Amino acid sequence: MFKNMRIGARLGLGFGLLVLILALVGSYAINSVQKIDDSLDVMVNDRLPKIIQANEWYDGVNAVARILR
Repeated sequence: MFKNMRIGARLGLGFGLLVLILALVGSYAINSVQKIDDSLDVMVNDRLPKIIQANEWYDGVNAVARILR
């Protein structure tokens, strides 16, 4: 099949296949970056404030314990 094709057609087919693979890899990369962005957003906006608040409570408990001693 490819043996009977002209060299220009074979090169065009190979280039088209390469562009298709590049588009697939690009879309996969964009999807992966979006997932990372979503998980980072959860960590920064949800979990980090809770951790800061828990550390403040822990410091308060330690202060009360030092006062009681």
